[in-house]
Amino acid sequence: MGLQRWAALNFEPETGDIGPKTYAKVFELLLRLRANTIWPAMHSSTKPFYSYPENKFVADNYAIVIGTSHAEPMLSNINTEWKHDTMGEYRYDTNSETIKDLFTKRVKETAKLEGIYTTGMRGEHDSPMIVGEDDTDAQVNLLERVITDQRAILKKETKKNPTEIPQAFVPYKEVLNYYQSGLKLPEDITLVWTDDNYGYMRQLSNPDEQTRPGGAGVYYHTSYWGKTA
Repeated sequence: MGLQRWAALNFEPETGDIGPKTYAKVFELLLRLRANTIWPAMHSSTKPFYSYPENKFVADNYAIVIGTSHAEPMLSNINTEWKHDTMGEYRYDTNSETIKDLFTKRVKETAKLEGIYTTGMRGEHDSPMIVGEDDTDAQVNLLERVITDQRAILKKETKKNPTEIPQAFVPYKEVLNYYQSGLKLPEDITLVWTDDNYGYMRQLSNPDEQTRPGGAGVYYHTSYWGKTA
């Protein structure tokens, strides 16, 4: 599958994956392109970025800032790191302590490194968050609770005020509806606006949002237009 297959067969057979040796080349390319941030590979064809301890140190050596997508809160790769047989169901309304344990472990591991923590939560594999009560108010309230708990973890594990820690919130798909329905988001969190999978931006910052100290950015799919066949 593209880079992963090439790396596994030719460049990094010792891991059979996109590992630290391959990421070093990717990070060098980013710097040559005047970029300094990456969302590592997240799908099951590769192992999670942090499953190779060397990866995070290679990123640090190249001064690359690690972030994650809308479906990977707190630098955690839910698609492959969440184990149903030992961790239960991935839903915050009934299993929040186990989910917080996962978040806490990752923050402890990355507290001294450069990263952008994605706040909020969605379901597994790009699905909506599971909520017992299927109404917007319940979904908004639960997501606000998730963000509050995440910031408490950041404060405890980094010994910093959350306002000093880079964080992002990605209102993608159903999460934009929660945001537009009144979700309260701390002002220091960066808003990352998204397209609708068909090449159209759904929203950009209004005049009030343009004054937020967290600012805003854009997450745009350059190769995902419409439903896949």
